[in-house]
Amino acid sequence: LQARFRANHLCQVQHHHYMNLRQAAISLQSAVRGWNARKRLKQQTRAAVMIQSTWRVYFARKTFVSMRSITIKLQRTVRANQLCQRMRCEYMELKQATVTIQSAFRGWRVRKSVSLQQKAATTIQTTWRTYMAKKTFLSLKQATVKLQARFRANHLCQVQRCTYMNLRQAAISLQSAVRGCTARKRLKQQAKAADMIQSVWKAYLIRKRFLSTKRAVVSMQRKVIANQLCRALCCQYREQRAAAISIQSMFRGWRARNQLNLQHRVAKTIQTMWRAHLVRKYFLSLKQTAIVLQAKVRANHLCIIQRHQYVCLRHATITLQSAIRGWSSREQLVDESCCSSAKSSKSQPALS
Repeated sequence: LQARFRANHLCQVQHHHYMNLRQAAISLQSAVRGWNARKRLKQQTRAAVMIQSTWRVYFARKTFVSMRSITIKLQRTVRANQLCQRMRCEYMELKQATVTIQSAFRGWRVRKSVSLQQKAATTIQTTWRTYMAKKTFLSLKQATVKLQARFRANHLCQVQRCTYMNLRQAAISLQSAVRGCTARKRLKQQAKAADMIQSVWKAYLIRKRFLSTKRAVVSMQRKVIANQLCRALCCQYREQRAAAISIQSMFRGWRARNQLNLQHRVAKTIQTMWRAHLVRKYFLSLKQTAIVLQAKVRANHLCIIQRHQYVCLRHATITLQSAIRGWSSREQLVDESCCSSAKSSKSQPALS
Protein backbone atom coordinates (compact mmCIF):
# COMPACT_ATOMS: atom_id res chain seq x y z
CA LEU A 1 0.00 0.00 0.00
CA GLN A 2 2.79 2.38 0.92
CA ALA A 3 4.53 1.49 -2.31
CA ARG A 4 1.31 2.02 -4.24
CA PHE A 5 0.61 5.22 -2.35
CA ARG A 6 4.14 6.48 -2.86
CA ALA A 7 4.07 5.43 -6.48
CA ASN A 8 0.70 7.20 -6.91
CA HIS A 9 1.95 10.23 -5.04
CA LEU A 10 5.18 10.27 -7.05
CA CYS A 11 3.13 9.90 -10.24
CA GLN A 12 0.95 12.78 -9.20
CA VAL A 13 3.99 14.88 -8.27
CA GLN A 14 5.68 14.03 -11.54
CA HIS A 15 2.42 14.71 -13.40
CA HIS A 16 2.07 18.02 -11.62
CA HIS A 17 5.73 18.81 -12.30
CA TYR A 18 5.22 17.80 -15.93
CA MET A 19 2.16 20.02 -16.13
CA ASN A 20 4.12 22.88 -14.54
CA LEU A 21 7.00 22.32 -16.95
CA ARG A 22 4.56 22.06 -19.80
CA GLN A 23 2.79 25.24 -18.67
CA ALA A 24 6.15 26.96 -18.23
CA ALA A 25 7.26 25.80 -21.69
CA ILE A 26 3.94 26.99 -23.14
CA SER A 27 4.32 30.32 -21.31
CA LEU A 28 7.92 30.57 -22.49
CA GLN A 29 6.91 29.67 -26.04
CA SER A 30 4.03 32.15 -25.93
CA ALA A 31 6.37 34.81 -24.52
CA VAL A 32 8.96 34.08 -27.23
CA ARG A 33 6.28 33.93 -29.90
CA GLY A 34 4.75 37.18 -28.54
CA TRP A 35 8.18 38.78 -28.47
CA ASN A 36 8.83 37.57 -32.03
CA ALA A 37 5.36 38.72 -33.07
CA ARG A 38 5.88 42.11 -31.41
CA LYS A 39 9.33 42.37 -32.97
CA ARG A 40 7.95 41.39 -36.36
CA LEU A 41 5.01 43.81 -35.82
CA LYS A 42 7.45 46.59 -34.90
CA GLN A 43 9.49 45.82 -38.00
CA GLN A 44 6.32 45.79 -40.10
CA THR A 45 5.21 49.03 -38.40
CA ARG A 46 8.60 50.64 -39.13
CA ALA A 47 8.46 49.30 -42.68
CA ALA A 48 4.88 50.61 -43.06
CA VAL A 49 5.96 53.99 -41.63
CA MET A 50 8.96 54.02 -43.97
CA ILE A 51 6.75 53.09 -46.93
CA GLN A 52 4.18 55.71 -45.94
CA SER A 53 6.85 58.41 -45.53
CA THR A 54 8.47 57.40 -48.83
CA TRP A 55 5.08 57.36 -50.54
CA ARG A 56 4.17 60.76 -49.03
CA VAL A 57 7.54 62.21 -50.10
CA TYR A 58 7.11 60.77 -53.61
CA PHE A 59 3.52 62.00 -53.83
CA ALA A 60 4.46 65.44 -52.43
CA ARG A 61 7.39 65.66 -54.87
CA LYS A 62 5.17 64.53 -57.75
CA THR A 63 2.49 67.06 -56.75
CA PHE A 64 5.10 69.78 -56.43
CA VAL A 65 6.63 68.92 -59.83
CA SER A 66 3.19 68.83 -61.49
CA MET A 67 2.15 72.10 -59.84
CA ARG A 68 5.47 73.62 -60.83
CA SER A 69 5.06 72.47 -64.46
CA ILE A 70 1.45 73.80 -64.47
CA THR A 71 2.65 77.11 -63.00
CA ILE A 72 5.44 77.33 -65.61
CA LYS A 73 2.95 76.54 -68.40
CA LEU A 74 0.51 79.13 -67.09
CA GLN A 75 3.32 81.69 -66.79
CA ARG A 76 4.45 80.89 -70.35
CA THR A 77 0.89 81.19 -71.60
CA VAL A 78 0.32 84.52 -69.81
CA ARG A 79 3.69 85.88 -70.98
CA ALA A 80 3.06 84.66 -74.54
CA ASN A 81 -0.39 86.33 -74.46
CA GLN A 82 1.10 89.57 -73.15
CA LEU A 83 3.90 89.41 -75.73
CA CYS A 84 1.35 88.69 -78.47
CA GLN A 85 -0.79 91.66 -77.40
CA ARG A 86 2.26 93.93 -77.22
CA MET A 87 3.47 92.72 -80.64
CA ARG A 88 -0.03 93.22 -82.05
CA CYS A 89 -0.12 96.79 -80.69
CA GLU A 90 3.32 97.45 -82.19
CA TYR A 91 2.22 95.85 -85.47
CA MET A 92 -0.95 97.99 -85.57
CA GLU A 93 1.06 101.15 -84.86
CA LEU A 94 3.63 100.18 -87.51
CA LYS A 95 0.84 99.35 -89.95
CA GLN A 96 -0.90 102.69 -89.30
CA ALA A 97 2.41 104.54 -89.78
CA THR A 98 3.10 102.55 -92.97
CA VAL A 99 -0.39 103.28 -94.33
CA THR A 100 0.06 106.99 -93.52
CA ILE A 101 3.48 107.08 -95.22
CA GLN A 102 2.15 105.16 -98.23
CA SER A 103 -0.86 107.48 -98.57
CA ALA A 104 1.37 110.57 -98.26
CA PHE A 105 3.89 109.17 -100.77
CA ARG A 106 1.16 108.14 -103.23
CA GLY A 107 -0.53 111.54 -102.87
CA TRP A 108 2.81 113.28 -103.45
CA ARG A 109 3.54 111.05 -106.45
CA VAL A 110 0.06 111.65 -107.92
CA ARG A 111 0.36 115.40 -107.31
CA LYS A 112 3.82 115.38 -108.88
CA SER A 113 2.61 113.42 -111.92
CA VAL A 114 -0.41 115.75 -112.27
CA SER A 115 1.83 118.83 -112.00
CA LEU A 116 4.25 117.31 -114.55
CA GLN A 117 1.34 116.51 -116.86
CA GLN A 118 -0.02 120.04 -116.44
CA LYS A 119 3.42 121.48 -117.14
CA ALA A 120 3.82 119.19 -120.17
CA ALA A 121 0.32 120.12 -121.41
CA THR A 122 1.09 123.84 -120.88
CA THR A 123 4.42 123.46 -122.71
CA ILE A 124 2.74 121.57 -125.57
CA GLN A 125 -0.04 124.18 -125.76
CA THR A 126 2.47 127.03 -125.69
CA THR A 127 4.64 125.36 -128.33
CA TRP A 128 1.64 124.56 -130.52
CA ARG A 129 0.20 128.08 -130.17
CA THR A 130 3.63 129.58 -130.88
CA TYR A 131 4.01 127.33 -133.90
CA MET A 132 0.52 128.22 -135.17
CA ALA A 133 1.04 131.94 -134.53
CA LYS A 134 4.44 131.81 -136.21
CA LYS A 135 3.01 129.87 -139.11
CA THR A 136 0.09 132.33 -139.45
CA PHE A 137 2.47 135.27 -139.15
CA LEU A 138 4.81 133.81 -141.76
CA SER A 139 1.93 133.09 -144.13
CA LEU A 140 0.49 136.60 -143.61
CA LYS A 141 3.97 138.07 -143.99
CA GLN A 142 4.56 136.15 -147.20
CA ALA A 143 1.15 137.20 -148.54
CA THR A 144 1.86 140.81 -147.50
CA VAL A 145 5.27 140.71 -149.19
CA LYS A 146 3.72 139.30 -152.32
CA LEU A 147 0.97 141.95 -152.26
CA GLN A 148 3.53 144.69 -151.68
CA ALA A 149 5.69 143.35 -154.53
CA ARG A 150 2.68 143.19 -156.84
CA PHE A 151 1.53 146.63 -155.78
CA ARG A 152 5.00 148.13 -156.27
CA ALA A 153 5.39 146.37 -159.62
CA ASN A 154 1.99 147.71 -160.73
CA HIS A 155 2.82 151.19 -159.52
CA LEU A 156 6.21 151.09 -161.24
CA CYS A 157 4.54 149.82 -164.38
CA GLN A 158 2.04 152.70 -164.26
CA VAL A 159 4.81 155.23 -163.67
CA GLN A 160 6.90 153.83 -166.52
CA ARG A 161 3.84 153.76 -168.75
CA CYS A 162 3.11 157.38 -167.93
CA THR A 163 6.74 158.27 -168.65
CA TYR A 164 6.67 156.21 -171.77
CA MET A 165 3.41 157.84 -172.85
CA ASN A 166 4.79 161.30 -172.15
CA LEU A 167 8.00 160.50 -174.04
CA ARG A 168 6.03 158.97 -176.85
CA GLN A 169 3.68 161.91 -176.95
CA ALA A 170 6.66 164.25 -177.08
CA ALA A 171 8.33 162.13 -179.77
CA ILE A 172 5.16 162.00 -181.79
CA SER A 173 4.70 165.73 -181.47
CA LEU A 174 8.35 166.28 -182.44
CA GLN A 175 8.13 163.86 -185.33
CA SER A 176 4.87 165.38 -186.49
CA ALA A 177 6.39 168.83 -186.30
CA VAL A 178 9.64 167.81 -188.15
CA ARG A 179 8.35 165.47 -190.72
CA GLY A 180 5.28 167.47 -191.57
CA CYS A 181 2.96 166.45 -194.08
CA THR A 182 5.34 163.93 -195.74
CA ALA A 183 5.04 161.69 -192.84
CA ARG A 184 1.28 161.95 -192.32
CA LYS A 185 0.49 158.90 -194.43
CA ARG A 186 3.26 156.92 -192.84
CA LEU A 187 2.23 158.44 -189.50
CA LYS A 188 -1.31 157.36 -190.10
CA GLN A 189 -0.03 153.85 -190.84
CA GLN A 190 2.22 153.97 -187.79
CA ALA A 191 -0.65 155.42 -185.78
CA LYS A 192 -2.81 152.53 -186.85
CA ALA A 193 -0.01 150.11 -186.07
CA ALA A 194 0.62 151.89 -182.73
CA ASP A 195 -3.07 151.75 -181.96
CA MET A 196 -3.01 148.07 -182.73
CA ILE A 197 0.12 147.62 -180.63
CA GLN A 198 -1.35 149.75 -177.85
CA SER A 199 -4.58 147.85 -177.90
CA VAL A 200 -2.66 144.58 -177.85
CA TRP A 201 -0.31 145.91 -175.17
CA LYS A 202 -3.16 147.26 -173.11
CA ALA A 203 -5.01 144.00 -173.49
CA TYR A 204 -1.80 142.20 -172.47
CA LEU A 205 -1.30 144.51 -169.50
CA ILE A 206 -4.95 144.27 -168.50
CA ARG A 207 -4.83 140.48 -168.86
CA LYS A 208 -1.56 140.38 -166.94
CA ARG A 209 -2.90 142.62 -164.18
CA PHE A 210 -6.11 140.64 -164.13
CA LEU A 211 -4.21 137.38 -163.86
CA SER A 212 -1.94 138.76 -161.15
CA THR A 213 -4.96 140.14 -159.29
CA LYS A 214 -6.71 136.80 -159.79
CA ARG A 215 -3.67 134.93 -158.49
CA ALA A 216 -3.45 137.32 -155.53
CA VAL A 217 -7.18 136.93 -154.81
CA VAL A 218 -6.90 133.16 -155.17
CA SER A 219 -3.84 133.18 -152.89
CA MET A 220 -5.67 135.40 -150.39
CA GLN A 221 -8.71 133.17 -150.60
CA ARG A 222 -6.50 130.15 -150.04
CA LYS A 223 -4.82 131.86 -147.12
CA VAL A 224 -8.18 132.88 -145.63
CA ILE A 225 -9.60 129.39 -146.19
CA ALA A 226 -6.42 127.86 -144.77
CA ASN A 227 -6.60 130.24 -141.79
CA GLN A 228 -10.26 129.40 -141.22
CA LEU A 229 -9.52 125.70 -141.65
CA CYS A 230 -6.56 126.03 -139.28
CA ARG A 231 -8.76 127.78 -136.72
CA ALA A 232 -11.44 125.11 -137.11
CA LEU A 233 -8.81 122.39 -136.81
CA CYS A 234 -7.31 124.17 -133.78
CA CYS A 235 -10.75 124.42 -132.15
CA GLN A 236 -11.44 120.79 -133.03
CA TYR A 237 -7.99 119.81 -131.67
CA ARG A 238 -8.66 121.76 -128.47
CA GLU A 239 -12.04 120.09 -128.08
CA GLN A 240 -10.56 116.66 -128.83
CA ARG A 241 -7.65 117.39 -126.46
CA ALA A 242 -10.07 118.52 -123.69
CA ALA A 243 -12.17 115.39 -124.33
CA ALA A 244 -9.03 113.20 -124.29
CA ILE A 245 -7.85 114.87 -121.06
CA SER A 246 -11.29 114.30 -119.53
CA ILE A 247 -11.29 110.66 -120.70
CA GLN A 248 -7.73 110.19 -119.44
CA SER A 249 -8.57 111.79 -116.07
CA MET A 250 -11.71 109.63 -115.77
CA PHE A 251 -9.78 106.49 -116.79
CA ARG A 252 -6.93 107.30 -114.41
CA GLY A 253 -9.39 108.03 -111.61
CA TRP A 254 -11.22 104.77 -112.36
CA ARG A 255 -7.92 102.85 -112.43
CA ALA A 256 -6.75 104.54 -109.21
CA ARG A 257 -10.11 103.75 -107.55
CA ASN A 258 -9.89 100.13 -108.73
CA GLN A 259 -6.33 99.85 -107.42
CA LEU A 260 -7.42 101.45 -104.14
CA ASN A 261 -10.42 99.10 -103.86
CA LEU A 262 -8.16 96.13 -104.66
CA GLN A 263 -5.68 97.26 -102.03
CA HIS A 264 -8.54 97.72 -99.53
CA ARG A 265 -9.83 94.22 -100.32
CA VAL A 266 -6.34 92.74 -100.02
CA ALA A 267 -5.80 94.64 -96.73
CA LYS A 268 -9.18 93.43 -95.43
CA THR A 269 -8.35 89.85 -96.47
CA ILE A 270 -4.95 90.06 -94.74
CA GLN A 271 -6.56 91.59 -91.64
CA THR A 272 -9.25 88.88 -91.63
CA MET A 273 -6.67 86.10 -92.00
CA TRP A 274 -4.45 87.64 -89.31
CA ARG A 275 -7.39 88.06 -86.91
CA ALA A 276 -8.51 84.48 -87.61
CA HIS A 277 -4.95 83.29 -86.97
CA LEU A 278 -4.84 85.23 -83.69
CA VAL A 279 -8.28 83.95 -82.65
CA ARG A 280 -7.27 80.38 -83.60
CA LYS A 281 -4.00 80.77 -81.70
CA TYR A 282 -5.78 82.23 -78.68
CA PHE A 283 -8.41 79.45 -78.86
CA LEU A 284 -5.67 76.79 -79.05
CA SER A 285 -3.86 78.35 -76.09
CA LEU A 286 -7.13 78.47 -74.14
CA LYS A 287 -7.86 74.89 -75.17
CA GLN A 288 -4.40 73.77 -74.05
CA THR A 289 -4.81 75.68 -70.79
CA ALA A 290 -8.26 74.13 -70.27
CA ILE A 291 -6.86 70.65 -70.99
CA VAL A 292 -4.01 71.23 -68.52
CA LEU A 293 -6.43 72.61 -65.92
CA GLN A 294 -8.78 69.69 -66.48
CA ALA A 295 -5.88 67.26 -66.08
CA LYS A 296 -4.81 69.06 -62.90
CA VAL A 297 -8.37 69.10 -61.53
CA ARG A 298 -8.79 65.41 -62.34
CA ALA A 299 -5.40 64.64 -60.79
CA ASN A 300 -6.35 66.69 -57.72
CA HIS A 301 -9.70 64.90 -57.51
CA LEU A 302 -7.98 61.52 -57.92
CA CYS A 303 -5.44 62.57 -55.28
CA ILE A 304 -8.27 63.49 -52.90
CA ILE A 305 -9.96 60.13 -53.56
CA GLN A 306 -6.71 58.21 -53.06
CA ARG A 307 -5.95 60.21 -49.92
CA HIS A 308 -9.44 59.41 -48.60
CA GLN A 309 -8.85 55.74 -49.40
CA TYR A 310 -5.43 55.94 -47.78
CA VAL A 311 -6.94 57.57 -44.64
CA CYS A 312 -9.62 54.86 -44.51
CA LEU A 313 -6.98 52.16 -45.00
CA ARG A 314 -4.75 53.75 -42.38
CA HIS A 315 -7.67 53.98 -39.94
CA ALA A 316 -8.52 50.31 -40.62
CA THR A 317 -4.84 49.38 -40.21
CA ILE A 318 -4.63 51.29 -36.92
CA THR A 319 -7.86 49.63 -35.74
CA LEU A 320 -6.52 46.21 -36.76
CA GLN A 321 -3.19 46.94 -35.06
CA SER A 322 -4.96 48.09 -31.88
CA ALA A 323 -7.13 44.92 -31.96
CA ILE A 324 -4.08 42.68 -32.47
CA ARG A 325 -2.17 44.50 -29.74
CA GLY A 326 -5.17 44.19 -27.37
CA TRP A 327 -5.50 40.51 -28.18
CA SER A 328 -1.74 39.96 -27.66
CA SER A 329 -1.90 41.94 -24.41
CA ARG A 330 -4.81 39.87 -23.22
CA GLU A 331 -3.00 36.69 -24.21
CA GLN A 332 0.07 37.92 -22.37
CA LEU A 333 -2.03 38.74 -19.31
CA VAL A 334 -3.61 35.29 -19.47
CA ASP A 335 -0.17 33.69 -19.77
CA GLU A 336 1.13 35.72 -16.87
CA SER A 337 -1.85 34.79 -14.75
CA CYS A 338 -1.32 31.14 -15.64
CA CYS A 339 2.36 31.42 -14.78
CA SER A 340 1.55 33.10 -11.49
CA SER A 341 -1.04 30.42 -10.67
CA ALA A 342 1.50 27.69 -11.55
CA LYS A 343 4.11 29.31 -9.36
CA SER A 344 1.65 29.59 -6.50
CA SER A 345 0.65 25.92 -6.90
CA LYS A 346 4.33 24.94 -6.85
CA SER A 347 4.96 26.93 -3.73
CA GLN A 348 1.99 25.35 -1.90
CA PRO A 349 3.29 21.71 -2.13
CA ALA A 350 6.72 22.87 -1.12
CA LEU A 351 5.28 24.54 1.96
CA SER A 352 3.27 21.45 2.74
